[in-house]
Amino acid sequence: MEDTVPSLPQFMPPTPKVVEPSTETLLLPEASKKSTPLNIQLPKKAATSPKKIDPLQTLIHKSQKPPPKSNADLSQLLSTLTQKQKFLSKILNQTKYADVILINNKNEQVNGFRCFLAHSSPVLEAIFDSKKELPIRIEVGEFEKETIKQAVYFSQGDLITVNGNAMDLFKFAKKYSINILMDCCFSSLAQTITAKNVCEYIKFAYDEGNTGLKKKCLEFLKINKLAIDPTAIKQLPQKILFDAFLS
Repeated sequence: MEDTVPSLPQFMPPTPKVVEPSTETLLLPEASKKSTPLNIQLPKKAATSPKKIDPLQTLIHKSQKPPPKSNADLSQLLSTLTQKQKFLSKILNQTKYADVILINNKNEQVNGFRCFLAHSSPVLEAIFDSKKELPIRIEVGEFEKETIKQAVYFSQGDLITVNGNAMDLFKFAKKYSINILMDCCFSSLAQTITAKNVCEYIKFAYDEGNTGLKKKCLEFLKINKLAIDPTAIKQLPQKILFDAFLS
């Protein structure tokens, strides 16, 4: 009997295992339980948007006129304003259509216009509202005609010159609550202080409580004490003397 040689199994070389690259997403380190995938993107160039134009600013810019370029232009402008002022004054000085008559204790009359006086004085405005018959006649009391005229012209926008009657003009302005005119009177007094009137002015300033005029008068008293009449100084109230020489 022949010896049988057992057959060996056929040798097959192992098939090499192909290792594919990992497709797992790399996670950020120290991420929370809900990890966020690392997503790397190249920075994009910022888009430049066109500058927005404000139509309002454009309109304002176009509406603004350049200042006068020469002295000739300035002179022409001033001449035009002066002509307009003269024209307006000419109209307002015509009393034919005046609808207000202010009368003092001497029965002297000053004509005016309600629209201007009411704008300047709430007291006069209330009087105008309470009367219907035109022209409206108002008795203003013991004021000089010139003082009344100055107040009326001031209400119409005219430039007025205070010639030594600033206190009377102030009293008229105070009576009818013309506040702007009151301030102008204080300013006029402060610019015309002298050794002869300083005592009168400072008493007036204290009575009316105007700080600006008080300060000006006190400074004048301290600097010019020897030039002021001693009798007038002695007649000043103790409060004023203390503020002027002891404070």
